[in-house]
Amino acid sequence: MDYLSDALNADEEIERESVINLFAESIFKLSVFMGINKSLKDAICLIQTAIEKQVKNVYEKDKILSLKKALALIKDNILMDEETLDKCFDILEDARFDLNAPLAG
Repeated sequence: MDYLSDALNADEEIERESVINLFAESIFKLSVFMGINKSLKDAICLIQTAIEKQVKNVYEKDKILSLKKALALIKDNILMDEETLDKCFDILEDARFDLNAPLAG
């Protein structure tokens, strides 16, 4: 989440995207927590899907904020239920992340 805060504070787009690249590399390390419960696994996969699909696009501040919100929700709800998972989905969907990317083509 520190990477996301740094990205929000970056004045230049190149600096922001560099920090986001570091964030994207680190987010895949969350896979070690996927065995805790199904909803947490699904939430982590949502974040990873959002990041993977966004890789070729510039991050707008609203997308960075939504990632930060979704990660905060996950952090505070490790043993999450379906309702919390739905909130994560809604946060990312409202920011216009393509969460259906794995189903494309």
